Amino acid sequence: IPICILAAHHNITKLGPASANIETLLAAAQQSDHLDVDVDSMLIRPAMKNKRNTLILHDLPEGVIEEELRGLFADCSELDNLCSVKPDVNHTAYITMQTDDAAQSVA
Repeated sequence: IPICILAAHHNITKLGPASANIETLLAAAQQSDHLDVDVDSMLIRPAMKNKRNTLILHDLPEGVIEEELRGLFADCSELDNLCSVKPDVNHTAYITMQTDDAAQSVA
């Protein structure tokens, strides 16, 4: 989002002229661990790390149930990192692990 648009937001302007100052907003955004700042373009955006901790299983048998899918991971070294097993439509299921590394190891 352009910083000038953020400066004009009603919640920012309620804080007073010093807070709606572009330099103040830029300095605050640069100090935040939750924002990425592009100083050249005067843009800020949320700093989000893409998670790659979900496996998608395709072409599963008709009527497969969660217990059967969990059984696939029974002897897996990453069993403790298994968060959820969700059968879905079109013969697919979503397996969510706690970490990206656990998902990579299982894959």
